[in-house]
Amino acid sequence: MAGNIQASSLLAISDMDPSSSTPPNQYHLTSTTSMTASPLDTSTGSIEAINETLTLPSAPQSVSAIMVGPRSVALRWLPPTLPRGEILVYCVLYKREGSERERAYNATARVEAIIQGLHPNTSYTFRVVAYNALGAGLASSALPVKTEPEDHVPSPPLNVNIPVVGTSSLLVTWEKPTVTNGEIKHYTLYYLEEDTSVERHVVTPQLSYELTGLSHFTLYSIWVVAHNGNGAGTTSQELSVQTLSDKPSEPPANVTVEPSGATSITVRWQPPSRRGQNGIITGYKLRYKKKDVKKDKGETVTTAGDRRLYVITGLNKSTTYQIKLWAMNVNGSGPATDWFSAETFSQDLGEFTVPDIPASLKARPGGPSSIIVSWTPPADQSIMVRGFTLGWGKGVPDEFVKQILDVKQRSDEITGLEPNSDYVISLRAFNEMGDGPQKYESLRTRNEPPPQAPKVLIPPMGLKSEVLSPYSMRISWIDTTLPDQFQQHGEEGRHYLVRYTHLLGASNPRYKYINANITSVQINDLRPSTQYEFTVKVVRAKKESEWSMIVLNTTQEAAPASAPRDLTVVSKEGDPSLVNLNWQPPKSANGQISGYTILYSSDPNTDQWIEESVVGDKMSTNVRGLEPGRIYYFKIKARNSAGSSPYSSTVTWTTASDMQEAGGIPNSNQVSNTMILYTIIGCCIAFVIYVAAVLIVLCCCRLNSSTERSKKGYVKGNTGGKQQAPATQINPPDLWIHHDQMELKAIEKSSQGSLDLAPTTQLQGEYEPPPKSQHNASTPSSNNSLDKHHRAFATSYIGKLFD
Repeated sequence: MAGNIQASSLLAISDMDPSSSTPPNQYHLTSTTSMTASPLDTSTGSIEAINETLTLPSAPQSVSAIMVGPRSVALRWLPPTLPRGEILVYCVLYKREGSERERAYNATARVEAIIQGLHPNTSYTFRVVAYNALGAGLASSALPVKTEPEDHVPSPPLNVNIPVVGTSSLLVTWEKPTVTNGEIKHYTLYYLEEDTSVERHVVTPQLSYELTGLSHFTLYSIWVVAHNGNGAGTTSQELSVQTLSDKPSEPPANVTVEPSGATSITVRWQPPSRRGQNGIITGYKLRYKKKDVKKDKGETVTTAGDRRLYVITGLNKSTTYQIKLWAMNVNGSGPATDWFSAETFSQDLGEFTVPDIPASLKARPGGPSSIIVSWTPPADQSIMVRGFTLGWGKGVPDEFVKQILDVKQRSDEITGLEPNSDYVISLRAFNEMGDGPQKYESLRTRNEPPPQAPKVLIPPMGLKSEVLSPYSMRISWIDTTLPDQFQQHGEEGRHYLVRYTHLLGASNPRYKYINANITSVQINDLRPSTQYEFTVKVVRAKKESEWSMIVLNTTQEAAPASAPRDLTVVSKEGDPSLVNLNWQPPKSANGQISGYTILYSSDPNTDQWIEESVVGDKMSTNVRGLEPGRIYYFKIKARNSAGSSPYSSTVTWTTASDMQEAGGIPNSNQVSNTMILYTIIGCCIAFVIYVAAVLIVLCCCRLNSSTERSKKGYVKGNTGGKQQAPATQINPPDLWIHHDQMELKAIEKSSQGSLDLAPTTQLQGEYEPPPKSQHNASTPSSNNSLDKHHRAFATSYIGKLFD
């Protein structure tokens, strides 16, 4: 109830007076009547434990190994000398030498069992325990047995070591076995998490592997097995290693906050789940502040790691506070809880009188020998309640009583009762003033059901896989908890879930599942020549067992489902009678390709094809003896141990004639990706050459034109006096009209080799031709020469033209 001082509680049994002062965190049990016929011992005041020596079976006798193999041991024993009832089941406990992990095999009620899945040349110890209706009896003495060595398998890997340990990863290394008996195909690394029975494994061809995705601060058992062509060898030494701790990944759980007075609030909580602790919890941090007060930064307090309750004191009356918690370990604080709110009382609760009667009391049968009781606190919450007194008796109340100091508790279970009997139950609240009035309830316990086998579902044993075809396998197993009458047709309400995959060693394999009602199932959707992993679990009602041990097997090979790809023909230079064939393997090989068969002929409609055989997984060969100038047709198929694939599409090739250069002419049907690529590259090169040639021709034409113009020009002379006129006002002459008066004359070059054709704005006097050499002086002048005026005019026009 709100506002009461609360404390956690344990069950302590003593002859103490209920009114006496008692330390917190305890229950108290007081006997009020004779207990001659009750399960209580009056001399000590404690609940009498079941006398195991009088009710449970004694140990099975004469345990012996009647057959020892490399991977199995057959055991036989005699029933207990004192069964003390019907023996329902025997359980064989066994463990490997040097390992702390003990496995269990349920052998039903038979006095013999075959333990499978063992490792060759390995020492084990076996014990047998008998169960009756009340539970497990004494275990037999340990029987040491060493399995037989197995021929042609590897010895254990050496020097298994874990040099690197992280918070969620382990690096495991090992060395090659001393005896390999052939090539080592791969290694299987097994690892098992503490307090679980599911063995996980990875497959690797290397001598090391890093396990990732592990739980923080968790103990793992690790061992390695080498595999050769004959199967798995002997296991290595088993190592146990714990991952490092980390910050808590979860906040405290089940947080409750309630006012316990006008100036105090009581906070209760439970630690994070085991996986969320990531280490040893060293303490808790609490932060509290006034709600809706922005300036209040709040206060922070810490408690020890074993505390589950804290009372915050020194608070204001009638004030709402917010509280949140963190869990801490040596690595730091984890995530915080949400804010929890509670309002302090306006005044402290009084304890001037005894509490009122509880508001309600209900009882229901929990089993043949137990009753579950639930209640609500008194309606008047202004009176302090420090706990409850629960009483019960067969036909009368308060034959036995138990004090509950946790006022937050609202239910309890009474155990050790007689089946099919009437009981009277009472409940009253108490404080420092004494016990309040009682509230009563009566109930009859249930009848005792007939003995049943243990409720824990044990995983199937002896999982086997039988290959039926390239596409199917039969999986069978043994369910040791299934009664014999249901072995053939199954039991109603029980089925099996088979899980399988071919993605071995993948970080996130995609599993397939199939249900079965009996202890075998045929799976028909498998791939040829593929290794699969199988495991199975029992499902009954809403309960499931753990997955069984894994079995591996490989399907048979099937004929290749598709033809070889990309068949191409390449001629050899200088020899038209020889061609080289190239191809790619089939997309669906369905096994190891053992060879190829090539057929070729010059007549596609004939039945007389010439056959060439290629052994192994080669992807090219030469075909000789072809006739020049003929068309040939080629096709190819692949083969493995199960058969041959379909033929590929026919490729046509024309060999070169004797007069031609060696090399065939491919038919249009033969065009391949490689030939298309070569064609595109050749066209690109030709195009680039063509463009370059055109550019070179254009450049040469322009260069010739410029050279011709630079060598010749028109010069205008003038026979008259000097003449000055702007160059922009000179009109070009009509060369056709004045051709009889014009003379073509070479234009002088400048000292830099460029034409001295710079335009002038005015003629600077009369044009003077250069003096003639001696040779030119003797040459008669032309009668068709222009006068100086025309020459000067032509010079001015050409200068303007080249400007």
